[in-house]
Amino acid sequence: MQQVQASNLNEEAKAAAVAAAQAMIASTAGALMTATAALTQVLLEESKSTSGALVSTRA
Repeated sequence: MQQVQASNLNEEAKAAAVAAAQAMIASTAGALMTATAALTQVLLEESKSTSGALVSTRA
């Protein structure tokens, strides 16, 4: 975004480029949140079926 702001583009073109970059960032963040939620769900389901499997019971 800094490159866009420093470029010789007119203000309208700069604003459009910045808005496009922000939209891509928001889309990526949303995709990461979706993937994180799915992974969390899988881990929770796995932990129910393997409760204690990763915990050492030896002192």
